[in-house]
Amino acid sequence: MIIAIVFAAALILFLVAWLMWKYNDDLCYEAFITFGVIALIVAFIMGSIAFIDNTTKEATIARYQMKRDSLVFQLENNYYNNVVENGRENLMKEIYEFNATVVKGRINKENVWVGVFWPEDWYAIEPIDLNKYRETK
Repeated sequence: MIIAIVFAAALILFLVAWLMWKYNDDLCYEAFITFGVIALIVAFIMGSIAFIDNTTKEATIARYQMKRDSLVFQLENNYYNNVVENGRENLMKEIYEFNATVVKGRINKENVWVGVFWPEDWYAIEPIDLNKYRETK
């Protein structure tokens, strides 16, 4: 959406510059051409970023799914237990960061302004529900 807005702004700037040039307006039409070129460059860069992000979405989703599986495996098999009890804190920190990344991906996909830069498949990855793995003592 935002790419279309920037592209439309560039076209309007070019149209205004062309009309000023055609009717020999005293206003500086070179400025409109300059702003139009800048807007086109910005639209091209944003379009490239959106294209790259959306064509590599399978790899991104697979990477996060693999990370989720690894964290759940460590949590289910108590791989965090050690003498110092430092492993549990590190695992919980990694799970918190993973869940925050997944939620951020979902929220940003729904955002009108930056949604085009985020893949659609963030809902395929489930956050890790720590209530299922709560220890009862």
